[in-house]
Amino acid sequence: MALNFYPKKRMILECDFHDFKEPEITKKRPVVVISCSRARPGLCIVVPISRTPPQKLEAWHHPFSRASSWDRQKRWAKCDMIYTVSYDRLDRWKKGRDRRTGKRIYLSNFYISQEDFESIKAGMSAALGLKI
Repeated sequence: MALNFYPKKRMILECDFHDFKEPEITKKRPVVVISCSRARPGLCIVVPISRTPPQKLEAWHHPFSRASSWDRQKRWAKCDMIYTVSYDRLDRWKKGRDRRTGKRIYLSNFYISQEDFESIKAGMSAALGLKI
């Protein structure tokens, strides 16, 4: 898996959360990159994305706008589940396979909108009890 490039803010990637323990996420899931710093080589802060709507809508749940949709499915950022993960857990998001060649198709260089990113940061602040 492991990325062979430096991820950037707002980028959508896939994160392998296997080996985590419940109630943490324990499967592969799309994430949005919040921060990567060259001061912390090989580590990246991410927020997971889910297709399951929250049972009770809270300030730390963010529904993505159409501008940030890559496959027309409604998705939610879970801003209360902030992770610092190794690049070894990250890869490009797999969209499927080419019917003709059988090769994987990746979501390459896809970034969420700046407005969605600002809302995610606000949701993270709410989850952490910080004032912005």
